[in-house]
Amino acid sequence: GTMQIMAFMNKFSRIDVYDYVSATQAKVIFAQSRYPTVLAVNNMGVISWREGNMDLALNYAEKSYRCNPNFEACYNLSLWYYNSLQFEKAYFYNKETLKIYPDHTESHTLSNRLRQKLDFL
Repeated sequence: GTMQIMAFMNKFSRIDVYDYVSATQAKVIFAQSRYPTVLAVNNMGVISWREGNMDLALNYAEKSYRCNPNFEACYNLSLWYYNSLQFEKAYFYNKETLKIYPDHTESHTLSNRLRQKLDFL
């Protein structure tokens, strides 16, 4: 029932979204939840991304960011916009990511790539 769903939703923010079984189970539980956590929403975006549904991935990441500008949502949005060749938006979210987590190596790498792209434009 509801208690099981809430218990799983708390664990959901720590699941391995790259594991097919966990991701499938998470999608079912997420669909049944009335109050998903911000990280659960973000994880649904990661799952959608891995499944190739980029529009849905963006939707989940934006929803997660609007609820709480968290590291995961900022980083995922920066990657989504970078991969969509929307470098100005990617740069904005990359800066937000680094404000939250200044030592994030991948964000620094992306920042360097974005500066090169933006200087070229």
